[in-house]
Amino acid sequence: MWKLLALCAFVAAINGSDLEDFKLKLRGGLLLHVDKGLEKLEKQLEKHSKFHPDDIYQALAQRVQDAEEHCEYGYFQCGGNYLQCLDSVKVCDGVKDCFNGHDEDADVCYKEFLAPGTQFSLRLSWTSCENWADKHYDVHLRQLHRSKTFAGNADVVVDLVSQDHQHRLVLKGRYTYGKKELLLLSDHPKLKGYQFVCDFFDGKKGRAKCYIETKSSLFPCGTGFLLEK
Repeated sequence: MWKLLALCAFVAAINGSDLEDFKLKLRGGLLLHVDKGLEKLEKQLEKHSKFHPDDIYQALAQRVQDAEEHCEYGYFQCGGNYLQCLDSVKVCDGVKDCFNGHDEDADVCYKEFLAPGTQFSLRLSWTSCENWADKHYDVHLRQLHRSKTFAGNADVVVDLVSQDHQHRLVLKGRYTYGKKELLLLSDHPKLKGYQFVCDFFDGKKGRAKCYIETKSSLFPCGTGFLLEK
């Protein structure tokens, strides 16, 4: 109370120009306080930036999509108010087959994480077929060209290097836009009977669940996870 009365008496005692100077200094002090508060908030946001709202949204949207009525494997869901399923070979072939044209949309037919030069990390675990230890690999997307036979596919070449540098492989295969699926094969004598399949579940980032299968019967031999660096 006494402090407030003293402040009022001080303000009443100073002239107009001094009062304006006092107000400016007071505002300056308040702005400095606000700046410090904003700086503290920015540090907190930076600390928690890994919990990005967009990542949370994408994960939730994928779960909702999986829970809803969906097309059979090998078919593309056009979206919209009712279900329309399109053969995946017709996706990104230059012709709008979906009623809403979604099969030719840029977000379907172009993926930044599939640009040549992209780096991935891969974890592979053999659960059967071979008694091989789990390994981590560095994956380099060397080439990606639209297929001359099927426009909805892209021919792919990747370099696979184990992080302990004991194994180096070149894998070739295709990416199918309608299925968001990467299929890779190796001509290594010990791997000729297998194929590596990665299903990308994130539309914006290069994240995929991978499977090792026998080429002849598609018998499951292992699992993996592919992540863009």
